[in-house]
Amino acid sequence: MKVKQRRWILAGTGVMLTLLLTAAGLAGCKKPAPVPWSGQPSAESRDGKQGITADMGLKGEERGEAALPGSLDGTVRTMEEEPELGPVWISSRAPSAPQRNLEPHSLESETGDGGVSGPLAAHNGTASSAETVDEENGRSKSGDQPDSKELSGASGPKTAFLTFDDGPSGSTPAILDILKQYGVKATFFVNGSNSAEGKAMYKKIVEDGHKLGNHTFSHNYNQIYGSVEAFEDDLKKLDDLLFETVGFHTDIIRFPGGSNNHLSWKAGGRNVMKKITREMVSQGYQYFDWNVSSTDAAAPVQDRQAIIDSVMENSRGKSRIIVLMHDNTRKKTTVEALPTVIEKLSRDGYSFDVLQRDSFTFRFLQP
Repeated sequence: MKVKQRRWILAGTGVMLTLLLTAAGLAGCKKPAPVPWSGQPSAESRDGKQGITADMGLKGEERGEAALPGSLDGTVRTMEEEPELGPVWISSRAPSAPQRNLEPHSLESETGDGGVSGPLAAHNGTASSAETVDEENGRSKSGDQPDSKELSGASGPKTAFLTFDDGPSGSTPAILDILKQYGVKATFFVNGSNSAEGKAMYKKIVEDGHKLGNHTFSHNYNQIYGSVEAFEDDLKKLDDLLFETVGFHTDIIRFPGGSNNHLSWKAGGRNVMKKITREMVSQGYQYFDWNVSSTDAAAPVQDRQAIIDSVMENSRGKSRIIVLMHDNTRKKTTVEALPTVIEKLSRDGYSFDVLQRDSFTFRFLQP
């Protein structure tokens, strides 16, 4: 009997010790105190990694319709809707007399100063939505095949068409200086600026041998995409300004957001871009989208190296590329990346040319 009692006592003691040890262990594991939510966006959200920056004033469906401070005269505009990555191609003819290839290491003999000199001008940037085109596989997200007569890897001379949207801006002089020092010609799809500085930049672009394209006067999605007539009125307003300033009409255009942008649906319905593109072509205009994106509109101020990498990766295997970049006062990294982009493309065998009505083209949407 005593033996049994001892066994029960020992067993009970063991159970008590186990319970005490377990309780002590739990007491030592403190649950982290909850962090109170301040109602403010996270640091990631604020710096643009997970969304639009709070101080850019963009929300939800308003992306692509917010004021951009990058113009010379403070005109309210919107940035391109743009994919996060970017390329695809098309061609209607061999490019006209492309410029000679640049050899980056011979720039000193070409320019006399060995490259870009002086500090680059300051700029501004904005956010943009990236929902129009899946450039990675060369088709629009609305299901339209890009209008392309040249597939990637096509043989023939390699030509790069550098394009700058949304100018003139405080960045335009720096862009023009770099292009001049490298002997490269580019295409500027400009918006409307009645300021003396803006008009001076239109003239300077032409004087330096570059091409002017019409990117609408206002770049206001709700205004220009309400109807075919609304788009035509805005386009003609800029056409008149350019004729008054530089003495000629331009016959090449780029639609804000690209030819298949979905932000136009809010203003004019799902078929408005089909109607507009068809009408513009019937009037003799040629419109150009892009097959290589620099992604400089994918963030308020994109990382310089990301711009360079995007252009080079997305141009791989393509003989003709239309490169989308932005001429915006705050987009300083676009200007900073430009010399390296030119050098690397040249090293890869590309010559540079301007877009013309009958040149290589690329369209996200068939008219």
